[in-house]
Amino acid sequence: ICKRIIGMPGDTVVRTDGGDSQDSNHRIVPPGHLWIEGDNSRQSLDSRSYGTVPASLVIGKVICRLWPLREYASLGLDGNGIEHWRRVSARIG
Repeated sequence: ICKRIIGMPGDTVVRTDGGDSQDSNHRIVPPGHLWIEGDNSRQSLDSRSYGTVPASLVIGKVICRLWPLREYASLGLDGNGIEHWRRVSARIG
C-alpha cells in the first residue's frame, strides 16, 4: 500500500470529502499516529475510511515515481536538506 501522509501528530485535518456532519470534517491527529490518503478519493481506502493509523506501521518512503514512464521522477534533497521531486530527463519509447 502506498499512501500520502496528509497529517502528522498534532495536526488538524479538514476532510474534503464532506464527512457526515460539520463536526466530523475536522480531525486532530493523535500522538504517534498519521492521517493518510490515497490519490483516488472516491475509491481509496484510507484514513477517511478507517481513521488515523499508528506511525509504527509506516515501513518505507517513496524515492521515485515510475509510472507513467514519461513522467518518471526521483525524490532528492536540495542544499538545505529539503526534499523535492525532480523530473528525470530521459526519452522513453
